[in-house]
Amino acid sequence: MLLQSLLVLLAAVLPATAAPNSHRIERPDRGRVEWFEGSYEEALVEAARSDRIVFLDFWTSWCPWCQSMGRETYADASVADELSRDVLCLSLNAESVEGRRITASFGVRDYPSLLFLEPDGSPRDALSGFVTAPRLRSEVQRIKRGEETIADFRGRIDANPNDLVARICLSAKLRSFARTEEAEAQMDTVRKKLERGEGFARDSIDSRWAVASKLRQVGEVELYREQADAILRLDRQRKSIAARSIAIYDAIEHLRAKADDKPLRKLLDAETDPGLCFTGWRWVAALADERTKAAERGSFPEEVVAHRREAREARRAAWPHCPPSERALFANNLAWAYWQDRAHLGEADRRFALEVATEAQRLEPNNVLLLDTYACCLWLNGRKDEAKAQIGRCIELDPENKEWRKRLTQLSKSD
Repeated sequence: MLLQSLLVLLAAVLPATAAPNSHRIERPDRGRVEWFEGSYEEALVEAARSDRIVFLDFWTSWCPWCQSMGRETYADASVADELSRDVLCLSLNAESVEGRRITASFGVRDYPSLLFLEPDGSPRDALSGFVTAPRLRSEVQRIKRGEETIADFRGRIDANPNDLVARICLSAKLRSFARTEEAEAQMDTVRKKLERGEGFARDSIDSRWAVASKLRQVGEVELYREQADAILRLDRQRKSIAARSIAIYDAIEHLRAKADDKPLRKLLDAETDPGLCFTGWRWVAALADERTKAAERGSFPEEVVAHRREAREARRAAWPHCPPSERALFANNLAWAYWQDRAHLGEADRRFALEVATEAQRLEPNNVLLLDTYACCLWLNGRKDEAKAQIGRCIELDPENKEWRKRLTQLSKSD
């Protein structure tokens, strides 16, 4: 059961706050974004007339992360502002008659799914899953600039038919729009060029890794492994970032297959690259989370405490390496883990939790979920009046959510 959980684990790859409620809803909160009120066909007509990119947001009534997109990402003023300029935004219920028709045409299966179309309705780019406000803002800016979009990759290939990275990326983008035949044609070309030694320098670790890392990202495991093995033959001392990355990723696969984090921990203890450290320690934390759940199901309280501590320590090890785009929500997750285990914290741990929660709140001062965590950590450190004041802010910002009044009652009873 533990191994099955790890195979679908989201905690290690998806920056998010505490898991949202999963009850069915008629329509999720759409935040501050100005959504087009007409049909899909009317949106395409208006986009062509006004020369705007079309942004399609697909949601369902049973998708908790769709709710989080509205409460967190679309509620962000900077996201709403970015989407208000040169973009026509349409929110679609994937379970409606219109939604089912459009999701079928684009092959949408995961939610939330975010598609970007050219003003003429042709595919431009796609994002999948929960996207934080900083990341969505950055992605929209990139897509507006036309960088790493479908058209951009086509242009790169026209200019250089041996650009394997562009072909791999184009194939992945096309699959996001169910353009399977063309996507496969691109990958067939990649395979043939790899066999002929075209599009990369055989004796260059960096050149091979540029291709291999993209192959891994898009799930082309066999092709990735061929390039990875070639890199390891070139770097027998395992000193390059490419060879170290391969070792880390192999250790992650071992963790997923065997629920064993020892090889990964050993590598991380000697690793200095921020990206590898952040990714690796999050997987260690994810395994500890699964062990915690298993201990809870088995009613082993001492093991629950031990595994929670392991998860906290792993996330704390990842924290210094957190990229800016994920910093606010990762800090919130880290601080929340301390709050959840508050009965077992020492003074230094309580101070650290508040330090991290303060950073999260500084980065996103009007995010109610982050404010809630900040309030809890204030309370942990004896600053009870300040804690209740922050919950008051949650109530002001999100008056319909009954959870904030429950939290205020909880903190008041604990005085």
